[in-house]
Parts: sequence; C-alpha cells; structure tokens
Amino acid sequence: AQNLGGTINVKSKLDFVNLQFPQTATICLGNSLTAYGQVYEPGITNGTSNPAISSPNIVAEFGYGTSNDPGSFAWSSATFNEPGSNGNNDEYSYVFTPGAAGTYYYSFRYSFNGCDWQYANEIGVLTVNQAPAITNTYLAINKNNDPSQCGAVVTYDAALVTGSPAPTVTYSHASGTVFPVGTTTVTVTAENTCGKVIKTFDVTVTDNENPVLTAGASQNVNLDAGCSITVPDVRGSATDNCPGTVITQFPAAGAVVSASHNGTVNVTVTATDAAGNKDEAIVVLTAKDVTDPVLTAGASQNVNLDAGC
Repeated sequence: AQNLGGTINVKSKLDFVNLQFPQTATICLGNSLTAYGQVYEPGITNGTSNPAISSPNIVAEFGYGTSNDPGSFAWSSATFNEPGSNGNNDEYSYVFTPGAAGTYYYSFRYSFNGCDWQYANEIGVLTVNQAPAITNTYLAINKNNDPSQCGAVVTYDAALVTGSPAPTVTYSHASGTVFPVGTTTVTVTAENTCGKVIKTFDVTVTDNENPVLTAGASQNVNLDAGCSITVPDVRGSATDNCPGTVITQFPAAGAVVSASHNGTVNVTVTATDAAGNKDEAIVVLTAKDVTDPVLTAGASQNVNLDAGC
C-alpha cells in the first residue's frame, strides 16, 4: 500500500462586509450616485498604509438592478478607495450613472482568496427623478372681442407634463379668463426639483366692434352779412367697448362756408376707435337769411300839375 499525503487549504470568509453609504439617495437623471462599501478581515485590511494599494486577495464589486434581489443585479468592479478608512476597514467606491428615471436597488459584494461572493446585508434604494417636459404644442390663438367687451374670454389646453417628482405647472395668464384687446404672451412653466421648462404662445384679441356715434342734430344756421355760415360743433358723443374713441367732423367747427338762403351744407361726423373701427353720420346745416334788406328810397320832391287841372 502507498501512503498519499497532501495539504488541504481552507480559504476563509471575510469577517465583515457592508454597503456603507448611502443607504438611500435621490438624484436627477443625468447625475451620478457615488456609493461606498467597506470590508474587514483581521490582519489583512489593516496591513498597509499605502492608500493606492488594496488589501491582497480582496475583490469588491458594485451591483444594481430594478428589483431588490442581488441575484438579478448587474455587477461591476468597484474602485479601491483607501485602506483603514474606517478603523481597520478597507473602503471601495463606485460611481453609478443611471440611464433612465425610476427606482434602483444597489449593494456591494466581496470575494476573498477566490471564495464565493459575500453580499452586504444592506441594499440601498436610489430614486432617480427627471426634469419636467411639456409634451403638448401650443399654437397662437386669434379671437375677436366679446360683444361690448374690450377683450375676450380665451380658453386653451392644460399643459401635459412629464417628470418626477410631479412638476408644478403655472400659467402667466390663466385659461378661461379675459384677455385684453391686443397681444398677450402666455408663459407656461413646469418645474420640479430637477429643473424647469417653459413654453410660450401668443393670444391676440382683435377689437372688431364699431363705436356708436350720436352726432349733433341737423339745424338751421343763420347767414352772416357775407352770405356765409359758420359751421357749429356737431360732433356729439360716442360710446365704444374700448377706450380711445376720437370724434371728428368735416367741415370742422368754426369753418366759414358760403351758402344761400335755404341752401344746405353737409357735415360728416366720424367716430374712430383705437382699432380703426368707425361710425359715421351726416348732419345737415340749412342756411337761413334772417337779415332784413336795407331800402334806400328816392327823395321826396315837388311834381308840377299838368293841363288837366
């Protein structure tokens, strides 16, 4: 019989492993999470003072996934951070940059001397939020004024937004309210902790309502000694849905116009509002000669009798 001899090496498990920090975190999409894990093995992790050299035969990996089962995680090599970073523990880190918003679970695992992986008991939870977006399109709105109003009630669609946490949406001029005549720029803002997005569009309300003119009455105007009349002010008054109406007349008040007895002069009165809408009326002036004529009769005189006397 032959005696066979040999040595059985029993590889030890690590004494302590963990996910050190953070246990929970919230970031915005596009940013990164830096996670830290620590490991301790007596006589190993405290055996070097060179921060660039990891403890021998220790491998650390960072893993993440969308469920809290480490068996489904995607694992990558962690970066050695420093020895003895927390007492006698060695520390590893990993910078994780998610590619989409959502909830992720993460942790560290370690292997010593090629043994099976030892998983940290802690599983971190990462919430990845996303900046807001306004997904609907706003086009310019054109509308005529509401009757008798210097503006119009205008409605438009509420913003359709995405983003997390749920964005707060504000409007510089609310839908369903009165917009004044002219152009109003509406600013739609969606904002959350990850950012802000703005869309704008114009609302134009056109005043297409004519003013209402009440001109002066047609009337008689006396002729002066030169057979002319002086045109009176017959502009009257006007109402409109918007301020800024101007009343004019032609011929203007005070103008001197030649005329004859019972002859007529037409005065055109025009009310024009700020939008260029108009109302017109004709006022008829009738010239009247009210001046008595001045008679110069022949002189009183003697007249001879003829033969029939």
